[in-house]
Amino acid sequence: PHEGEQILIGMVPIPEADKRAGTTSICLRSAKHTLIEGLKVSLSEDHPRHNLSVVTMMKDEDPYLREWIEYYRLLGAGHFYIYDNRSVKRNKIRKLLNPYIQQGLVTLVDWDYPYAVDASNTWRLCQRGQTHHCLYKYGHLNNWMLFIDIDEFVYPVDTTQMSLLPLLDSYHVNPEVAALQFKMMWFGNSGLKTLPRGLVIENYVNRSTEVVGRGREKCCVRPDKVELLYIHGVKQCVEGSDIITVAPEQYRINHYHATSSSRRRKTNNLHNEVEDKGMLRFVPLLHENLRRKIP
Repeated sequence: PHEGEQILIGMVPIPEADKRAGTTSICLRSAKHTLIEGLKVSLSEDHPRHNLSVVTMMKDEDPYLREWIEYYRLLGAGHFYIYDNRSVKRNKIRKLLNPYIQQGLVTLVDWDYPYAVDASNTWRLCQRGQTHHCLYKYGHLNNWMLFIDIDEFVYPVDTTQMSLLPLLDSYHVNPEVAALQFKMMWFGNSGLKTLPRGLVIENYVNRSTEVVGRGREKCCVRPDKVELLYIHGVKQCVEGSDIITVAPEQYRINHYHATSSSRRRKTNNLHNEVEDKGMLRFVPLLHENLRRKIP
């Protein structure tokens, strides 16, 4: 099916009485079935608004979660929406994330839908469903939302930059910008055959020579201007707005392709052509933040 056929968006007016009460309920019925019955929805606006939130779906990636969160906090993220897709170590992940949840830094969602890379292609439906669930459920609480994986780190190539916020602020004043699109650079295993101690960004310092071509980008979007998303881009934004591709010489995504055990075994010789230690400037502060209590 076409991607646009995988999502049903319905818009209905909310009764004035419900608006005044601060709540409403939703019922959705087909000719033969009741799909949703009496779903209560709060209309209150007592949630904090975030300038930048980071969104991901993951499974059993607990060894990397805190580094990933603290790195993006250094870059200016104020909130994280983490969708757990059937982790085996779910209890461990909840224990790890609970301090962040208690401080209002993380929203954790159990996303218990099949994800298989086979003829059924359930991974596409699973991930696109997660992406749009987050966009439409939480988008109104955010100026910007960065949709990205746990093994992907937006990297300010300019050594004078340690944050993503100056870039976002420079575009936020332009009503024609719906999203920023980041190019990707793949990092290999740096000759490591087992998972080392320490941080991903300090252990893996070898990468490919070229930025990955079109089709592997990730986006930071303005939720009020984006309507449909691909996994690697924006499918549809509001009329009169457009997507900006950020020059990879300014900001890019470092994709640490070798952090899973299967990739370490199968790709020992890939993406190791060039040594790149640019990320090391973040390491001292990241270690310091990982040692302290949250937040």
